[in-house]
Amino acid sequence: MPARQRKSVASALLLSSLLVQPVGASAATLDDAVEPAVSEISPTADSADTVAGEAAASDDTPNWAESTLTGDWGGKRKRLHAAGVQADLLYTADFLHNSSGGLKSGGTYVGHVDLILQLDGEKLIGWQGGSAYLQLISNGGGRFNLNYLGSLMGADNLEAPVNRTGLFKAWLQQSASHLSRDNL
Repeated sequence: MPARQRKSVASALLLSSLLVQPVGASAATLDDAVEPAVSEISPTADSADTVAGEAAASDDTPNWAESTLTGDWGGKRKRLHAAGVQADLLYTADFLHNSSGGLKSGGTYVGHVDLILQLDGEKLIGWQGGSAYLQLISNGGGRFNLNYLGSLMGADNLEAPVNRTGLFKAWLQQSASHLSRDNL
C-alpha cells in the first residue's frame, strides 16, 4: 500500500475513533464520565464556572465563559441580558491557496463578520411577548475563485462576488401566547 493511502486510512481511522461512540457504552455512561454531578464540583471552584443547582435551571442566562471567546466582559453581558439585550459578534476567516491547476497559483484571505442584536421587548420596554432581531453582515478579502481558480462552483462559501457590508435580517415579532382573550 502506498504511503499516501496509508496516511489516508490512518487519518480516517483516527477520525472515526473520535466521532463514533465506543461499542457497549451507553449515552448515560458517556455523559456521566464527561459531566460531573453538581455535588462533585469542588466548593473552591470559581463561581463563574460552577452550576448553582436549581437557580441555574430557572436562569436562561447563557454561559458566556463556555460559549464565547471573550467571556462575560466582567459581568456586562449578564447585565445586558437581564435588561433584554444580547449582542453577538461572529468572525470567520479562511486563507485559501491554489498550488496547481486553475487559473494561476497563489492564495488569498476571505472573511465574514456577523453582528447580531437580539432584543427582549418585555425586559427592555415592557412589551409582553415582543422581540426584535437585527443582523448586519460584512464580507471581505480577495476574490479567490475569480483570480486563482476560475471554477463555476467556487472553493469557499465565505467568498462573495462583491465585498460589502449591509443589513442581512431584521424583524419584529409578537408572540401570540402572551395575548389574552380580552386583547383579541
